[in-house]
Amino acid sequence: MSIDTELEKAVIEATHDLGQSPLTANKIIAWLNEMSNGNITPEDTNTFLSTTLDSIQTDTYEAEDEN
Repeated sequence: MSIDTELEKAVIEATHDLGQSPLTANKIIAWLNEMSNGNITPEDTNTFLSTTLDSIQTDTYEAEDEN
């Protein structure tokens, strides 16, 4: 079962409104569909989070000093 079309539209709209690329929206939608189908493992979730976080664009991010 895939996610509801209204949820998909909301993800697309939210990512657009936040200045994110369509690729980010597509990654989130794909992950939600996999979760909805029950076809996701903890490793899949880790991969999703890693690749999605890498695709998020921000112009206000400053790396924290790790000292």
